[in-house]
Amino acid sequence: MSATYLDSGKFYSKVQILTALMSLIRNIVIARVLAVEDYGVAATIGIVLSFIEMSTMLAFDKYLLKSRYGNNQRVVGATHSLGIIRGIIVAIFLFVIAEPVSQYFRISEKAWMFEVLALAPLIRGFLHQNAVVHQKKGSFYRLSQIELIPQLLTTLTISPASLHFADATVVLYVVILTSAGSVLVSHLLASLPFKLYFNKAVLVDILQYSWPLLVTGGLMFLVFQGDKAIVGGYYSLEDLALVTVVISLFSMPVMVFARIIMGIGMPLIVTELSTRSGSKNREFVICVVIVVACMAVAGFNSLGHIVIEYLYGDDYVPEQGVVYIISVLMGLRILRMPVQVFSLAAGDSKNGMYVGIVRASSLVPSLYFAMNGYEIIIILAIGIIGELLGLVLGSHLAKSVAPLSWNVLIVVFSFIWLLGVSLFSYWATDRYGIHPLAAFIMQFILLFLPFFLIFRSKFTMDFIHILKRV
Repeated sequence: MSATYLDSGKFYSKVQILTALMSLIRNIVIARVLAVEDYGVAATIGIVLSFIEMSTMLAFDKYLLKSRYGNNQRVVGATHSLGIIRGIIVAIFLFVIAEPVSQYFRISEKAWMFEVLALAPLIRGFLHQNAVVHQKKGSFYRLSQIELIPQLLTTLTISPASLHFADATVVLYVVILTSAGSVLVSHLLASLPFKLYFNKAVLVDILQYSWPLLVTGGLMFLVFQGDKAIVGGYYSLEDLALVTVVISLFSMPVMVFARIIMGIGMPLIVTELSTRSGSKNREFVICVVIVVACMAVAGFNSLGHIVIEYLYGDDYVPEQGVVYIISVLMGLRILRMPVQVFSLAAGDSKNGMYVGIVRASSLVPSLYFAMNGYEIIIILAIGIIGELLGLVLGSHLAKSVAPLSWNVLIVVFSFIWLLGVSLFSYWATDRYGIHPLAAFIMQFILLFLPFFLIFRSKFTMDFIHILKRV
């Protein structure tokens, strides 16, 4: 990894962290201004938007990184054409389903909010993809600015906006302003004009690469938002608000890390696989993922309850069991990240789809239990089984496209150890009143120690070198 690549990647990583913090600030401001029930209504907007974005994701950025036609102006123009078409179709679809969606969440009087939400995908369809060309060359600066500037604008204005709207409508303000800002900045920073091309071969190639990602995106919606959608449909808006706060807060650093790994790691893995220059970068990604997974589970499980109370207030604090279950879920999601990165880098966009099918299947029993009035914690706990099955299948599939010396036994051991240590820490903290910070340190050491003993040869000086530069 060159010094220039590391510096650019470091800047991109910091931007991801900064945008996540700004999103957290906006969520806190909105939660503090709105009543818990109104925050639950706002959560339904987030669920619907997530469904639209994930289930219609064509992943032009990933295609341009891997395209066999290169990333010249004609190829980029083809992605622009499909982007606009996608935006129009999605906007119409969202407008049509606004009424039935509002009825499902038992807020028929708010159907107009989902109709207005249709503006977001329509606007985003005009996003300029030129920043991805620079990303492939190892420069993340344009991509970072496209993400950072709109987030900064909405964060600076969220306080007066929330006071002005004083209800869930403020979420529409954030979504539409962010979409418009991203499109505007992408055009201002582009080094080439925005053009449309309709080359049949390229368009077919994009769709062939992207259709599994469309299915995967729909499945990922079920994975990331399915539990919340079930809670919103079969429990109260207050329950939805509490679950949303925990999942959103814990998901934020996880998603930031995922974007960093995908944005910085994928170009490295693409080069490594194409040049057949060993497996050093893949092994490094796995090691970093393990470290972060251990830190995430230990931190969420030990400190999550306190952080929620401090940031959102007493009204948003769930029972500790919910915090524990979601902590383990997030840890397993982090451990699944290398599967997606390696598979996409190898040009295989189907592995993620198969993993998503397995993971989403756990929602069937969740829906059954919800319909029969079981406690919410049961609904969330079932997801752990789905995450484990997805992790095992994904690890097996990834070996065929990005060979490494891992095996299923290590994956199963990772799950058992993760679950066992976090459960022990949860029990010990509650039983003996261990200080949360001490519980975090204890849990992290216990989680990480066996992995370090297994993978210590992979933790090279490169890891220390990157930490110093960051």
